[in-house]
Amino acid sequence: MHSLTITRFLMFLLVSSIIASTCYGHGPKRYITPKDIVKRGSLTCIASPSETEGPYFVSGMPYRADITESKSGFPIHLYITILDLATCLPTKQNVTVEIWHCDYLGIYSHYEEASKNYANPKTDTNTYFRGKQFTNSSAVAYFKTIYPGWYTGRDNHIHVRIWQDSTLLLTSQFSFNDSMTDAVAKVSPYTSNTNQRTSLSTDSVFKDNGVLGMLTLKQISSSDISAGFYAYVEMGVSMNGTTASEGNSLSGNVNVMVLMALLASFLFW
Repeated sequence: MHSLTITRFLMFLLVSSIIASTCYGHGPKRYITPKDIVKRGSLTCIASPSETEGPYFVSGMPYRADITESKSGFPIHLYITILDLATCLPTKQNVTVEIWHCDYLGIYSHYEEASKNYANPKTDTNTYFRGKQFTNSSAVAYFKTIYPGWYTGRDNHIHVRIWQDSTLLLTSQFSFNDSMTDAVAKVSPYTSNTNQRTSLSTDSVFKDNGVLGMLTLKQISSSDISAGFYAYVEMGVSMNGTTASEGNSLSGNVNVMVLMALLASFLFW
């Protein structure tokens, strides 16, 4: 066989295998993140994924940085940076970031009975682990909270909504690395959470296995996990009305489209 033909054939096999892996491979799906795009000097950002609001949202929560209300749990200092998809830079616009999550036992304020699977549950007036913040001049919203617990069917997560004035731009969720949660679960008070754990790979809510909303965690003390964490995340958000789900759909297919173009070029080379 001619050497050029052999080269084409080998390249065909290589690119085909990459496409198969991208489309059908096992394990967590991996898409390009907004941070990846910025590193490559691209003019376009990938939108943070739209995720379900869930059943435990409560409107009218206050603007405040500390949402713990002195509840127990490992402290988290959460820094959320909002990137404008038009520039891939921190937004210059005034944005409201709203978050809510469960306590270390998997209980949501305002829905404590529902969280405990009571029949005909009633709501309550509690507001712990709920709040809003404006982004600062660096497009960062800061919250003091705790490492959330887990409940049956869901991995640890934090809900988030992004607002501009009265317009809801994005509803999404932040995820946690399973290995970090493994370590947290071994220490009090999290040892008292007897709910069955759900891993990111089996969590049915996250569209991308939590990759795009994964918090970057840094332990405050390397020798004492209970001292808590600094948590960071960047969110690519459209300020002009393009939905995040549209942006994420494009990002999920971009690698496949590039690989298909490469394959075609080899076939007709």
